[in-house]
Amino acid sequence: AYESLLRRRRCAIHEAVLRALETQHEGRLEEHVALLAHHAFAAELWSEAVQHFRAAGVKASASSAYREAVAHLDQALVALEHTPASVQRSALGIEIRLDLRPALGANAEYEGLLTRLEEARVLARTIGDELREVHFAADSVHVLYHIGRIESALTTGEEAVRAAQALGDPRTLLLARANYSQAHYFAGDFERARQSGLPLEEELRTTFRHARIGTTCTSSCLWLGNLCGVHATVGEFDKAIEVGQEACLIAAETGLPIDQVMSGNWLAWCHALRGDGAAVLE
Repeated sequence: AYESLLRRRRCAIHEAVLRALETQHEGRLEEHVALLAHHAFAAELWSEAVQHFRAAGVKASASSAYREAVAHLDQALVALEHTPASVQRSALGIEIRLDLRPALGANAEYEGLLTRLEEARVLARTIGDELREVHFAADSVHVLYHIGRIESALTTGEEAVRAAQALGDPRTLLLARANYSQAHYFAGDFERARQSGLPLEEELRTTFRHARIGTTCTSSCLWLGNLCGVHATVGEFDKAIEVGQEACLIAAETGLPIDQVMSGNWLAWCHALRGDGAAVLE
């Protein structure tokens, strides 16, 4: 009884603080979402805690504070588990795991990312969202080859490409093909990587030029950069440089440092492989 009394009192105090903060900062709550989240969680106002922790995580991720983003989004998932089970809860759980994807990827927390993707895949299957289920399978290929599970990456990638083709969703198919191409690259099958990657180029330059499809940076900067590396590895240096320069141009358009680093590194690596030290320094 004593513990229950303390808990009720504690929750009441944190709820009072939360309401005072909402009144004090009305109109600019987004500036204080982390503090709001803390008090909502402590007050056991679970739906509000989910909302505020998710907002805090997305905000941190947008400013490249990825460790902070992961901490906030993990707390959002903890709070979500305290809400009633429903299709809506499962769908929101998927969305929060999607929010976690770029932050975990940027931190190279691949095992944690693989776990979250598998959780999201199971949730999507549970609520009958076949498109999301295939999307998460395709996304997991990127993680699998990074942690050295090449055979699993190739098998999952091939299945994801077939499933995405059957569903007819261009974004998911692009994700599946891009990751499948890189799985071949990591497997040392550079010609298969090149052949798998060729169909991607036009869409990355046009339709999905500034899109993020399950990637931390702009997808075209990453995947055109990857293709730059593939072409360079098979000795197609002129093509590699042209693709790499396009990735750098897109990075200049977005103005995002992570895009500029990703595309610039691949182009520099291509010049280094060709033996052009002066171009690397540029």
